[in-house]
Amino acid sequence: MPEYLAPGVFIEETSFRSKSIEGVGTSVAAIVGPTRTGPLRGTPEVVTSFAEFERVYGDTRDLVFAGTAITNHTAIGARAFFDNGGKQLYVARVVRGGNESDPAGNGSTAMRASRTPTNGAFTLRARQPGAWGNLWLELRYRDNENLLQFAATGQPEAETVMLTARAVPAEAFIGLPAVGALAPERFPVTVTAQAVRAIEDLPAPGNVVYNLAVGRVAFTDRNGDDVPAAALSSKLLASAMPGDHRLVRVTLRTPAAGAIADGTAAVLQFNGTTDLAPFATGWGARTTLHGTLDAAGTQFTATPALNPARAAQAAQPGVPAVPALPALAADVVIPLVALASNPAQASFLMVRRLFDIDVRTGRVGEVAATIGGLDTAITGDSALSTRLPVDPARRSDRIEI
Repeated sequence: MPEYLAPGVFIEETSFRSKSIEGVGTSVAAIVGPTRTGPLRGTPEVVTSFAEFERVYGDTRDLVFAGTAITNHTAIGARAFFDNGGKQLYVARVVRGGNESDPAGNGSTAMRASRTPTNGAFTLRARQPGAWGNLWLELRYRDNENLLQFAATGQPEAETVMLTARAVPAEAFIGLPAVGALAPERFPVTVTAQAVRAIEDLPAPGNVVYNLAVGRVAFTDRNGDDVPAAALSSKLLASAMPGDHRLVRVTLRTPAAGAIADGTAAVLQFNGTTDLAPFATGWGARTTLHGTLDAAGTQFTATPALNPARAAQAAQPGVPAVPALPALAADVVIPLVALASNPAQASFLMVRRLFDIDVRTGRVGEVAATIGGLDTAITGDSALSTRLPVDPARRSDRIEI
C-alpha cells in the first residue's frame, strides 16, 4: 500500500486479480525452553549469534534433571537457527518453579553455584542458576618479581643482621655466666644469630659490640654439639671475633607496582621442607606460606586464615597430585633476616597485589572468560568488589558469564 506524506485527494489503482502468496521473513524468531544457564525472569533476551547465545544461556551439553541427562534441545535449536541464516533470536528460559524465583533467579529449582573460602573473606557466586555456573576459577598473579635480597655488609649501625662465625674463642664473649658457663675445652664455638652492632663501653670505652637477640641464637661447640644459649653471653666483642665472620642483611626490592604498605599480601616459597629454628618455625611441611608484610619490609606474617587445611588431590593429566596439609595452628612471624640463616632454602618472596582470573569449564578445561587487572586491595577501581559487583551497572555483565 502506498504511503502518503501530505493531505489531499489521490487516485490509487488496484488489481482485481488475487494476490500471490508472499514469503514470510524467517530471520527473526523466538525460542522457549530450558538451558544450562541464563536469566529466568523479565523480557526475553535477544541474541544475534550462537556465540552470544552460549555466553548468556550456555552450550549444547545435556541438561540434567533429577540425575537424568536430557538432550539440550533449546541450545541445539538455537545453533540450527543461526546455521541456517537466522539473524535475531529471542530466548526465554524456563525451569520448574521459575515463576516463584526473584529477579536474580533465587527460589527456582535451578541452583546457583557458589564458593566461599575457609576464611570467609568473600563469596563468589554464579550470576545465573544452572549447571553452567559449575566453573573453575584460576587466579593468576601478575606480580612475578623475587623481592628478596641477601647482601653481606660491613659495619651496620642499629640494624638487625644475621651474624655467622666459626671458631669464636671464649675471649669474644663479654660477661660469661658465673654459673653454668660453657667448659673451656668446648671452645671455639660456631655462632649463628640475629645481631645488632653497637658502640659500648664494654669491656672498655668505645668498643664495637654485637648484641645477640634473645631466643634468636644457635651455638655449637668444637665437636658440633648444640650449646644452650644460657651457657654463653649475648654480647660479642667485635675485635676478638675471627676475621672470616659474616654479617648478612636481608632487604626487599621495591616492587614495580609501588612501595610496600603495611599488610601487603605476599607469598614466601621455600625449596623443600624448611625449618629455620630457633629464628622462626611453625609451618611444618609447607613449602609455600601466604601472608602479609609490614611497612618496613622486615617481617612476614602467615596466618591460619591465609593458610587453611588443604585436602589431597589426585593427579590428573597435566596436573600433579597434591598432598594434604593441615592448617597453621597459629600465626607464624618470620623476621626476614632469619632467612639468611639458610639462604639456599629461601626460593622467593613476591607481593600479591595484581592478578587476573581465568574462568575455566573444568579444572584443566578451556578458558571461557578472563577478568583482568584485579587488585587485592579492599576498595578502589581494580578491587574484586568493584570489578565483580553483586549488581553490575551494565546489562551484559548481569546476564553473561
